[in-house]
Amino acid sequence: MATKQLTLVLADTDGSSKDKLGIDLTNLDSLLEKYSKNLTPYPNADYEIISDDESLVTALKELETHTVVGLDIETTGLDPHTSEISLIQIAAPNRPVILIEFRGITNKETLRRFIEHPKIPKVGHNLAFEIQFLTKHLGINPAKTAWIDTMLMSQLLAAGLPPTLEEDAKTGVLPIPDLTRSIKNKKKLKQELNRNLPGSYSLMRVVARELGYSLDKSLQVSDWGKPLTQEQLQYAANDAAVVLPLREALRNKIIDNQLTDAIQVELGALARVAQMGLMGMGLDLDRWGELAKEIETRREDAAKIACQVLKPDHAQLNLFGGEASINLDSNEQVIAALARLGIHTDSTSKDTLDKLSENHPEVFTIIEYRHWSKAHSSFGEKLPTFVNPVTHRIHPNVNQMRAASGRFSFSNPNLQQIPRERQYRSCFVPAPGYKLIIADYSQIELRIAAEIANDSVMIDAYCNEKDLHRLTAALVSGKDIDEVTKQERQLGKAVNFGLIYGMGATKLRIYAETNYGVSMTFDEAQRFRDNFFKGYPGLHQWHQDTACKLRTTKVKDIRTLSGRLRRWKDEPPLTSLLNTPVQGTSADITKLALHKLNSDLDEIGGFPIVVVHDEIVLEVPEDHVAEGSAMLEEAMVSAGKRFLKSVPVVVEAAIADSWAEK
Repeated sequence: MATKQLTLVLADTDGSSKDKLGIDLTNLDSLLEKYSKNLTPYPNADYEIISDDESLVTALKELETHTVVGLDIETTGLDPHTSEISLIQIAAPNRPVILIEFRGITNKETLRRFIEHPKIPKVGHNLAFEIQFLTKHLGINPAKTAWIDTMLMSQLLAAGLPPTLEEDAKTGVLPIPDLTRSIKNKKKLKQELNRNLPGSYSLMRVVARELGYSLDKSLQVSDWGKPLTQEQLQYAANDAAVVLPLREALRNKIIDNQLTDAIQVELGALARVAQMGLMGMGLDLDRWGELAKEIETRREDAAKIACQVLKPDHAQLNLFGGEASINLDSNEQVIAALARLGIHTDSTSKDTLDKLSENHPEVFTIIEYRHWSKAHSSFGEKLPTFVNPVTHRIHPNVNQMRAASGRFSFSNPNLQQIPRERQYRSCFVPAPGYKLIIADYSQIELRIAAEIANDSVMIDAYCNEKDLHRLTAALVSGKDIDEVTKQERQLGKAVNFGLIYGMGATKLRIYAETNYGVSMTFDEAQRFRDNFFKGYPGLHQWHQDTACKLRTTKVKDIRTLSGRLRRWKDEPPLTSLLNTPVQGTSADITKLALHKLNSDLDEIGGFPIVVVHDEIVLEVPEDHVAEGSAMLEEAMVSAGKRFLKSVPVVVEAAIADSWAEK
């Protein structure tokens, strides 16, 4: 008889990838016992409660003799703008954890100075949460102290391969909760496990993996606004205490894996990353409302045109009611409709449709519909729902290390997916009396590729301020650089960004047409590709060496210039081995630039609000835009020079009244 399985998709609460675990419902008790057998409960930490100013001063004075402390907080909710701090826990080696009842303390200045102490690093897990609340409710300047985040350390060590529940279970370190009673109702079982089984980088999972302890997190979502129970106080003390031995265990692994420089980049950026989420971005709701209506109209018009072109011979109500039509969101119906037109495919992916559209203009109608449909579903009327009722700004989750490459990502909402077109970005505006400073690196990925490949032609071009896109256009077309037209420069741009990561001729054709409006035949694409690598021999050698290494050693890992490591479970594609060091190094540079934005930025009232790959946006008072712009450019150039020794680093900045004005 087949074993019944329940596949669980866990909530993504800590920035990790979603995990799946097959649960054998026929033998649940033995499964739970087996998976928890190697774990012992974390020993309860001693603690003392601080509820008055005199006790606080005494405790903090003693803590100042330590070189590092553990830090955690408990709050009444997750939003620093609508919730309060209930408890602040500070741990140090060989002494009780102090539990500070925050609402009972009036001498908050002493506490603020201690947390800002530049020579006492604060250790915690997912510290962006603590930093945001302490900035909002205690008034700390997070750029003044050092932060050591054990979640970031564990993410860096995972190198793009977050441990799954199944992997942790097999090694006996998965802290499955005590569900020894038989739960026959599948829905209830799923709810219980989803509520109790955390993600890959949660404190519970990392402590189990690194220290071999089970950490009770059952009180995490309890009511911290009421008088606290002894169980809650013990829970709070343990969370602050455990990060100290956890930091040591992770620190040793980071040294062993030669990730010291990479973790310094991550930890250095943390304060500004937390600040981005706390401060958020302003949204012109009236302008966005008009845009949302336009998006909806365009989606409807695109749907009507596509349905007319595809001419379905079967009936069903369409997306908008009324006449019978094809469901353009159904892959099966679209494939069938294309087949009736003599266009045969088994996929409606973007790449497939782009390729089909070269010879079948009817397919453009589907692509156009999909464009406006995605704009509607991803943004449209949905974006204003993220506006905070207190600040009237959008506060996304800033995910510092979710992407395997090390790049930033944003969620709720994903601001990095806001299209670059003016009508979208013009809706994002600074507060009254402020300006935006928008700065990005000039051709940073091409410069990094030149550095990594040690390509003398590219390096010479950058050092002598030549236009690399014009140079490439000249090389691939056999022209003198002075004869290259504006349209041919677009060709050079498409070829540069398409081929640095090993794109083939077929894909280059589609990429150039889709992204740069440059048309070419297959033979032209192949000739351009051959001439490109002849013109840049260092880049060609880098590609050849990487491909050879992949064939001969079956390499499954690669590093950026900071030493950041990325691993693959299976043999990676060549393109990934080529683009990871470049895009990962670009992320390293951007994060280092955030770190180099020192407290001078805070002195003029400026702060970062968003990062999109190589672009950093600040919001600064109007009276200080010149200073803020200079600070940002200096920080970005300095960060780039840290890793790029052979090519100059160029930053272009603009002062703007909206995100669109660059």
